[in-house]
Amino acid sequence: VERLEKMYRDSIKIKCPFFRRRASDIIEGMDMMARFLIIRHKSILDLPTLGCRNDIPGVFLKSNRHLEIATIAQLIKQDWKPSTHKGYLITGRLNHTLYRNDCFFDSPDPDMPVRGLNKYVCAARDLFDYKSSEAHLMDLAIIDNTKKIIQVRWKLQNAVLRLPWKPMLPTWTGRTTYYLDDNHLIYRHEDTWDISALEGFARTLLPPKLGDWIFHTSRRSSSSLEE
Repeated sequence: VERLEKMYRDSIKIKCPFFRRRASDIIEGMDMMARFLIIRHKSILDLPTLGCRNDIPGVFLKSNRHLEIATIAQLIKQDWKPSTHKGYLITGRLNHTLYRNDCFFDSPDPDMPVRGLNKYVCAARDLFDYKSSEAHLMDLAIIDNTKKIIQVRWKLQNAVLRLPWKPMLPTWTGRTTYYLDDNHLIYRHEDTWDISALEGFARTLLPPKLGDWIFHTSRRSSSSLEE
């Protein structure tokens, strides 16, 4: 298991986000098999999840517990960098002190869901070209004080993925919902999009004009059938 931890640390250094995520997934699968064998032959051990280890460089330990929900909302707003539109959705950098280390992240992205703050940050960083890509914060609200839920509405535009063929994604809007636990730490971070996961994934493979033609044609066909 210790060897797998070293392999996981090495995989974090891979520059390409696609191969970095695939490498971490393979190592995680090997980790699951190792845990199974340990449990079969020894007493059950309390082995932390890969990506949540306290001794891995980059794992975030310090957390701001019991902050007021309004304060948390303002700190979340800062993550989105409203003045530059180069917030966490573009850079993968977020205020880790607001999150539980084992936070669950979910979205329509085929690479989701993932559990573990460090694993999510490793998957999200260097995904978009910083110069051209923008994520606009459109709205932020505390939608349920009792259940401790905060939600933001955003727009992604001019987004270019850091792949060799530099695909440009269409402009789309979405929502990110933050769920807080009793310590007022984010334990679930959930994204929803106004386009399908299929379109989002296909756009990474197709030239922009071809993608526009395919999906605009598809939408016109769907509208005609509904009429």
